[in-house]
Amino acid sequence: MRFILLFTLFLPLRATVSAQAPFEGTIVYDFTFRDRTGQMTDEQARTFLGTEQTYRIRGGSYASQLDGLVGMTVVYQGGDSLFTYFLNAPQVLYNVVTVADDSLISYTIEEDVAEIAGVPCDLLTILSRAGTTRYYYSTDYPADARLFARHRFGWWSLCTELTGSLPLKTVTDLEHLYTEGTARIIRAEPVNDAAFAVPDRPRVAAPTE
Repeated sequence: MRFILLFTLFLPLRATVSAQAPFEGTIVYDFTFRDRTGQMTDEQARTFLGTEQTYRIRGGSYASQLDGLVGMTVVYQGGDSLFTYFLNAPQVLYNVVTVADDSLISYTIEEDVAEIAGVPCDLLTILSRAGTTRYYYSTDYPADARLFARHRFGWWSLCTELTGSLPLKTVTDLEHLYTEGTARIIRAEPVNDAAFAVPDRPRVAAPTE
């Protein structure tokens, strides 16, 4: 479960907060998940997890939803917890985001390496104990790093601090899995409170492995 959650945070040493207002709206990503443990085939991943990720953000809150059969949704409301729930599951899982789930080895930033959804992007590459994360971004889609300073889980605080931006493409390459999310639709639009609602179900700590 810990590894599946990683893509939902991506599914941001020019360490300055963008002068632009933070992006508010919806980003739709083409999504790929590959299990490297042998427990899930690529076809099963497409069926159960899905091939499209819809990401909504406003200020320091975000929600990410996959279009697979399990209806996996991840919500961050700006506090110390990241909530994950599934369509027919009786419980809501939570992770404490103030605790880092990996150890940083190094990072690099390269300029103008790709064009995503027609937008020129820079690349932040993070090398960690668990593997490699690639975070393609443009400062045209800013994030306020101050609002995510406590969100260490999934490298979110580090990425927003180093880039001041939201990702337009992410690649997570770990021993146990590979994920890729590439923006296809980017819409600046109002996002209401309902997008960040979490079902009223019992809450239990998410498995750490």
